[in-house]
Amino acid sequence: MSTAPASKLLIPKGPRQETPRRPPEQRVRDFGEIDPGFDAQLAFTEAQRCLFCAEAPCMVLGCPLKNRIPEWIRFTARGDFREAARVSRTTSNMPEVCGRLCPQEILCEARCVLHDAGEKPVAIGRIEEFLARLARRMGWTPPIRRGPSTGKRVAIIGSGPAGLAAAEELVRRGHEPVIFERLARPGGVMLYGIPNFKYDHSRLAPLVERLEAAGVEIRCGVALGRDMTIEQLRGDMGFDAVLLAIGASAGKRDVYPGENLGHVFLATDFLVRANLPREIWPDPNAPDLEAKGTCVVVGGGDTAMDCVRSAVRLGFERTICLYRRTEAEMPGNTKDRGHARDEGVEFRFLTAPLRFEGDGALARIACIEMELGEPGEDGRRRPIPKTGSEFILEAHTAVMALGYDVEPSDAETQWPGGPLRVGDGMATSLDGVFAAGDAVNGADLIVTAVRGGRRAAKGIDRYLRGQSHG
Repeated sequence: MSTAPASKLLIPKGPRQETPRRPPEQRVRDFGEIDPGFDAQLAFTEAQRCLFCAEAPCMVLGCPLKNRIPEWIRFTARGDFREAARVSRTTSNMPEVCGRLCPQEILCEARCVLHDAGEKPVAIGRIEEFLARLARRMGWTPPIRRGPSTGKRVAIIGSGPAGLAAAEELVRRGHEPVIFERLARPGGVMLYGIPNFKYDHSRLAPLVERLEAAGVEIRCGVALGRDMTIEQLRGDMGFDAVLLAIGASAGKRDVYPGENLGHVFLATDFLVRANLPREIWPDPNAPDLEAKGTCVVVGGGDTAMDCVRSAVRLGFERTICLYRRTEAEMPGNTKDRGHARDEGVEFRFLTAPLRFEGDGALARIACIEMELGEPGEDGRRRPIPKTGSEFILEAHTAVMALGYDVEPSDAETQWPGGPLRVGDGMATSLDGVFAAGDAVNGADLIVTAVRGGRRAAKGIDRYLRGQSHG
């Protein structure tokens, strides 16, 4: 990588291209994506800004998948979109997802050399998503090529990004993966955890159809622990290996008095009811949301922003985000926070709930103001309640948006809960059992889940061929 001063390296190539977003007053009326993504002209123009670094930090340091970013951006800058799309897919099983949902501002784009001169980074994610979308529309996306059959069968538990990526890689190596999904539709977090206004759920269908066309079987409504065990999978059911690709879909809880009142939801339940049709809810008999009065969302990360923005679209008269630290400590994507603010969400920083009150259903939340003390183990200053600062906030609905844990009903079947430890090739301590995605990392990024799925497929392949892991 060149160490020459940025001033000698960089030649201004115009401003960063941006996609026109739908006005807030229009987009809050529906759950459609807030912008269409790049078109051909925007992608072509933005690609011209790339410096095509020889040892590109965006690829080497910024991308968990080590995507060949300069190479496919170079093809884009030449107008060869088909070849750019082909190269983009060589290291990523779902560029159409990662291009739209990856936090590029802390990954590849954060490492863009243009930062060295105070320039805005190349819009890598926007270009990636455009190429994948165009390839799909033009019929350029190649089918998955099956390798020579090994006769080996692999059970994959979970159909999120880790499970889908692993299935594709196993098929390429000649194995026969079968995906077991406990919910009604495949997709995991991409369907059940991410609102449609961030990622159009209809784009998941081609991913699944491509796998099924390659011979991957997907069985929905089947849960580990309820319908089968790992021992049964490895025994009577005839699978030669098992991959635990169980996502983190259970909402985290803090313990507050009144948490079990009506209209107090965990983020997972709230997002499912807000964003998905009833027939694919985990519990189709659950009551509808009542979008009236004030909705209060507790939390400050990406999950909280998904919840407040969903609440606005549902039609609550007022939507408030409570966060116990200042905005500077918020862990979520600043872009999504800006969108939420534009859409009318109110933020109350240095504020925490004490208890939920009401007669059977939520009517109000007792809150307290906070102040920041000394840094804790995570380096962030700890919030401390301010004496005598309690107040009451009238509310009809509350959402606990504190992140996600591995689903207990799945975790309790074979391990005590929490992330699994894996060794070389993503192997667990159980013979022939591997793990990837949130089952290993806890709630994490889609791109790291894809990376884990790819690594697990490689480890499983070596195991099935009688080789050492790695």
